[in-house]
Amino acid sequence: MEFAASFSGGKDSTLAIKRMLDKGHRIIAIIVSSKKDKLASWTHNIDRDYFKKAAEILRCEVIFTDTDVADYESNFEKALMKSKKLGAQACIFGDIDIVKHIEWNNRRCKNSGIECIHPLLFESRDSIVESFIKTGIEAKIIKVDSKKLSKDLIGKIYGQKLIDEMKKNHIDPCGENGEFHTKVELNSLRKMVFKEVYVDNASTAFPKASTIGKTMSDFIDNDSYSINRGSYMKSYNLSSKVIDVRDSLLKMTNAPKGYSCIFAPSATELINLVIRGSMEDGDEIIIDDRIHNSAWRTIKSLNNTISSKIWFPNYKIKNKTVFYNFENDKKGIEKFILGSPEEFLNKDGEKAKYVEKSICEYKIEDFKSLITDRTKVVFLTLVDNITGFYNKNVLEIGKICKEKGILLFIDAVQAICEVDIDLKRLEADALIFSSHIGLMGPEGIAEMLIKDESAKKINPLIYGGTGSQSNNPNMPVLMPDKFEAGTINLPGVIATGAAVDFIEYLGIENIIEKKHRLGNMLREGLSKIEGLYVRGYGSFCSVMVSGQDDAMIAFNLDMIKHIMCRVGIQCSPCTHISEGSFPNGSIRFSLGYFNNEYDVEYIIKSMKELISI
Repeated sequence: MEFAASFSGGKDSTLAIKRMLDKGHRIIAIIVSSKKDKLASWTHNIDRDYFKKAAEILRCEVIFTDTDVADYESNFEKALMKSKKLGAQACIFGDIDIVKHIEWNNRRCKNSGIECIHPLLFESRDSIVESFIKTGIEAKIIKVDSKKLSKDLIGKIYGQKLIDEMKKNHIDPCGENGEFHTKVELNSLRKMVFKEVYVDNASTAFPKASTIGKTMSDFIDNDSYSINRGSYMKSYNLSSKVIDVRDSLLKMTNAPKGYSCIFAPSATELINLVIRGSMEDGDEIIIDDRIHNSAWRTIKSLNNTISSKIWFPNYKIKNKTVFYNFENDKKGIEKFILGSPEEFLNKDGEKAKYVEKSICEYKIEDFKSLITDRTKVVFLTLVDNITGFYNKNVLEIGKICKEKGILLFIDAVQAICEVDIDLKRLEADALIFSSHIGLMGPEGIAEMLIKDESAKKINPLIYGGTGSQSNNPNMPVLMPDKFEAGTINLPGVIATGAAVDFIEYLGIENIIEKKHRLGNMLREGLSKIEGLYVRGYGSFCSVMVSGQDDAMIAFNLDMIKHIMCRVGIQCSPCTHISEGSFPNGSIRFSLGYFNNEYDVEYIIKSMKELISI
C-alpha cells in the first residue's frame, strides 16, 4: 500500500511510519501541519528545512498545510487530496487513544476519499514506549507543558531513564495529552529506513513513480479490455484513455501538430523499426560515436547492404589519449577501434596528429562533410548512457536533415527527465524513449513520437492484426495502427500515463535540477579520491579505478555496502571507446529522483573504504 503520514517530527508519528514500512508499505508523502507564515510547524514549532530533509531521507514528498486556525481543517484536507494524487491510498497518524483526535482524523480522510489508519491505536503506553526504544531511533524533548514538567528537560534524550522518571511522577510517558513533545534526530531517521542504495537508474528507474503500481493493478482488475477490437462502450472508453496517454507524451515533449505516438515493447524494437524499415540496399546512415548497442547491432546486421559514417567529436580525455583506428570491413561498414599512435592511420593513410583537449565538441561542419547523395538516415544519441553527455548540437541537425530530405531519428532513452526536450525545436522525424527509465514507469513499454509524413517512408517491423481494416491483407497506413500490430501492453500504457501525471505534479525542471545537483555532488566527491578516474554529466558518474578490478569493486559495493550500480560495458562499447574506457568499461552510478544527498555521501565514503582494502 502507498500511504501518506501526518508527521510532526515526533516519536509517535515516526514509530507509526516505521511500522508501516516494516510491513512492506511505501510512504508517498509526509503531511506537515505548518503555520500560515511558512516558518515552522504547529505544536512542535519545528522549522521547514527539517521536514524537507526528513522527506529526502524517507524518499517521499513533503506537503505543508500552511494554515491558520480558521482554515486548518480545509487545508489539511487539501493536503490529503494532494497525497492522493501522488498515489497515497491511506493516511496514517501517530495518535493513540484521544477519541476526539481520532474522530477528527477519520473525518478529514473520509472527506478526502482516503483511508485513515492509526498504527498505534489503543495500544498500551508500555508497549509503545518499549517498541520505540527497541528501534534505536533517537528523539529529544523540544517542548514541555511547564505546568507539568520542568523546562530543564528540553534537549534531553527520550530514553529509558527519562521515561522511568516520568512514570514515577505520574506523567504519561507518551505525552499524548501534550505534556511534552519530541523531535527525532535526522541521522537516526536515516538509520531507521536505510536498507540499500540504488544507483542504476540508467538501466531502469527505481523506485518507480508512486502512482503506477496501483494504477496497473486497478486496470488489470477493472478495465483490462481490448481496444480497437471490442464494439462495446468499455472498449471505446479505454481507447479514449490510451489516446489521452499518447497526447500527454506529445505535450510533454512539445511535439508540434502532425506527430503520432507509437507504443512498442521496448525502445530496442522501435530502433530496429526505424532503421530496418527505412533503409534499402546501397543506402547510407550517419551515426554518432556514442550509440547504444540497440542501434549499433542493428546497423551491423545490415552491413551487407548499407554503409555507415560516424560523426566524431573533437575530443580528448584529460591525462588520457584516445586513438581512433578506422577500418572498413569486407561488408562495407565503417568501424572504429582503439589503437596506439603507431597503429593509427587516418582515412588518407597518414598518421594522425593529436592535440590534447579536455572538452567534447561535435562540430556541425564535420557533420555536414559526412553527407552524400546516398545518405538516407541520420541516427543520433541525445544523451549517452555511460557518462550522460548531452550532445546539444543535435538541436541543429534537424534543420540540415530537413533541407536535404534525410530522415533524422533520435535515441532519447536517457534524455527524458535528464534534459529539456523540445521536439518542435529538434525537428526530428522520430524520437524514441522508454517508460521505465526517465519516466519512472513500468518495463515492457516504450514510445516513439513520429512525424506522420515521415512514417510513410518507413515499413513496419511487425505485421499482424490491428483491429482496423481487418479485410485488408496489407498493414493499414493510418497511424498508429501501421506500427502497432497485435495487442499493445495496455497496463503499461495506462501506468505510463500515471507516471507522466506524477512527473507533471513534481515538475520536470525540479526532477532534472535534483538529479543534476546530486550528480555534481557525487562526481566532485569521487574525483577527490586518489586512484579514481571520474567522468560524467548530469545525473551520471562513470568511474574507473586505477590498478584494481572494477568488477570486484562493484561486487563489494553490493555485497558489503549494499550499493547497487552497474559495471562493465553497459551496452555501449562505442561510448567507452570514445571515453577511453574500452575494453574494461567502468563503474556507472546513475542517480534518480528518489536518491538523496545521504546516498551520495554514503557512496563517496564507501568508495574510499573499498579502494583502500
